[in-house]
Amino acid sequence: MRAGGVFFKIYSVFLALTAAIALAFYAYTLPWVREQLLEQERRANQVLLNNTVEVVRGYQRELESWREQMLEARKQLLRERVRSAARLVSSLAGSGRPREVLSREVVRLLASLGGPDDYIWVTDYAYRPVYHPYLQPSAGSGSMVDLLAHAERILPRLVDLARQEGEGFTQYRWPRRPGLPEEPKLSYVLDVPAWGWVMGSGVYLSDLEKAVATRRQRQLEDIRALLKATPIGGAGYIYVFDGQGRMVVHPDPALEGMDVSTLKDPATGKPLAAEIMAAARDGGVLEYQWNRPGDPDNYSYWKIAWVRYLPEADWYIATSVYRADLFAHADALIQRIVVMATAVMVILVLVAGILARRFSRPLEHMAEVATLIANGRLSERLEVSRHDEVGRFAAAFNRMVDRLHNALTALETEVEMQTRELRARVEELRQRTRDEALISRILTTVQQAEDEMQACEALARSIADWSPGSSGVIWIRHAGQEDYLRMAARWGHVEPGRQVLRLKECPAARLGGIHEQCGTAGQQVCGCPKQDEAGVSLCLPVSYDGVIRAVVELVFDENAVPDSLARKRLRGRLERIVRPLGMALHNLHLRQRLRDQSIRDGLTGLYNRRFLDDRLEAEIRRCERAGVPLAILLVDVDFFKHINDTWGHPAGDQVLIKLATLMQTSVRESDLVCRYGGEEFVLVLPDIQPDQAVERAEALRQRVENTAFVIDEAGTRLNLTLSVGVAWYPAMGCRGGQIIRAADIALYRAKRGGRNRVEVAEAVEDPEDRQPASGDHASLPLSSEQREAVLPPAGQDNGS
Repeated sequence: MRAGGVFFKIYSVFLALTAAIALAFYAYTLPWVREQLLEQERRANQVLLNNTVEVVRGYQRELESWREQMLEARKQLLRERVRSAARLVSSLAGSGRPREVLSREVVRLLASLGGPDDYIWVTDYAYRPVYHPYLQPSAGSGSMVDLLAHAERILPRLVDLARQEGEGFTQYRWPRRPGLPEEPKLSYVLDVPAWGWVMGSGVYLSDLEKAVATRRQRQLEDIRALLKATPIGGAGYIYVFDGQGRMVVHPDPALEGMDVSTLKDPATGKPLAAEIMAAARDGGVLEYQWNRPGDPDNYSYWKIAWVRYLPEADWYIATSVYRADLFAHADALIQRIVVMATAVMVILVLVAGILARRFSRPLEHMAEVATLIANGRLSERLEVSRHDEVGRFAAAFNRMVDRLHNALTALETEVEMQTRELRARVEELRQRTRDEALISRILTTVQQAEDEMQACEALARSIADWSPGSSGVIWIRHAGQEDYLRMAARWGHVEPGRQVLRLKECPAARLGGIHEQCGTAGQQVCGCPKQDEAGVSLCLPVSYDGVIRAVVELVFDENAVPDSLARKRLRGRLERIVRPLGMALHNLHLRQRLRDQSIRDGLTGLYNRRFLDDRLEAEIRRCERAGVPLAILLVDVDFFKHINDTWGHPAGDQVLIKLATLMQTSVRESDLVCRYGGEEFVLVLPDIQPDQAVERAEALRQRVENTAFVIDEAGTRLNLTLSVGVAWYPAMGCRGGQIIRAADIALYRAKRGGRNRVEVAEAVEDPEDRQPASGDHASLPLSSEQREAVLPPAGQDNGS
């Protein structure tokens, strides 16, 4: 067959396919495209309406926020104005001049501070006005009687509020001038005990509402400009009317403010506004007939309205678009698609004819060249499925490729194997290098950690970075219970079922090596629940000298589970990384034990006096920076010597141990409990008011008094009482030693007062007495001789 036959076949098939595609496109695709375009138009209008509603809602929220800010600003201004005036008035109280002279001077001062509406008034505790610009004799007598009668009803409430609370805000009704109607007013009142007065000043809420109304009008202008600038397809637009049917915003300014509740739907005869409101409740869409610009008397044009209700403003926001405009956009786009598709198909037909003719002519020449290449030259392989020139070319090409195929395949296989092996070795070396670097970083971090918990958190972060697809938990040997593990750190999405578990419950700890478990949904491995059936967990104990210090557990969910070969390599790498950690954690544990032994009391486990000396000054400086008080409770067990003499020192030790436990459970986490020496304890309570500190001390005393302490295995019970001295910073000093000395004096006063009581230290009146004393003795508690010098003798004491 010559080239003409090839051209005819190719071109005929192409024409048939082109015709079939064109018919299918016109019959199926265009209607679907039209529906999709209409749906997109509807969604676009709904999204536009929703966005508009959110913008308007934002305006409403901004207005309410602005109202609250304005009210708070007015309150702050009233507070500052009255407080400033009160300070001026209080400063005159100690001048020594006669009260009548000072009162007149105060009246002149207050008259110069205020205006017609923002004046400051003063009344005494007997509800008699001391100063008020409109309750003075010079203010006129026409309506003064009514105003004075109104003041007699209002002033007791204001005075009582100031005297009970010290200060406060209240609302009431008050005229701007005598004879004018009453208006809501917000006033701030302040007690001035130095004069026996109550001072106050107020603001009329109507002034605030005027400012809010002005801002609301500006917002309405912004909303109007926004809605007018928002395009809706064709002749569509957005409008707003309120719940009473009054038009708020409309493209036609003449309609704004108009009552549209009387407009009727031409099709149903019902009020159109009521139908739109009902649509907002039912689904947000309403179709109705209306007129069109250019044809105002013809109400036969269908419109679609999407409507939303904004309850914050009682507004209905609606978009109104003609149905014909929606279809017009879709039809115009369909028409363009048809024109463009027709043009493209015509061009494709012409180009296909040219290409087919150019392809058929050189086929015979290509067949001759391919026959020569088949004898030793390399080219492409073609499928032998035709009997024309292309088939002869493909057969010759395939014969040539067959000769070279085996040799090339063998060569490529060998090269690929060598390359794969080399890459594997390089990757293994890189992994080992990265692992060694990671081990070095982990060991450095662990050695720098303050305690085992901090070290485990650093280890968790390192493992999370090393294995991003995993989650996990690090369990560490419990310090107080060696048979238990407690959770020290975790990463990823795992949620441990508990915080503490027995050592024998961990398979890795029992086996002494790495433990792998697959498909663990609904089960717990080392207390950690798995997330799915395909999950995999790897648990590895961290030990030193045969003692397990910690357990590292990795969890992989279904999407990140490595295959068996990858898990084998992962286990090896994990063992290399975790193995050196045993000695590091052991050393850290020993270091932490040494530190605890240096700062904790060996009998009670409480912090000792050495730790208190270091920590107390830091706590005082922190409270000084924060501007908060700090209380110190110096606690002494009454008649403790009698317990040692009667029951022996072991019984006394048991009492001290259980008393320490009771005190630890009676304070906050931020409080500090220390054994000061013997049967004396110090409680440091930061950020607490003096009256609260005294209540805490009394609560501790009562709890100890109501507790029976078991002192031996026979169940012998003793009842104890405490004497407590309370002092606080900064009233008793600015150094820890000064405050402890003050608490010690109070404690000694409690002893002299009969024991089993709480005494409060006396505040230092002279500011110089609160300055840091010089010399080491300034921070020590009182000796017995100093106590005797400070307090008068009160009888003979027996024991403590």
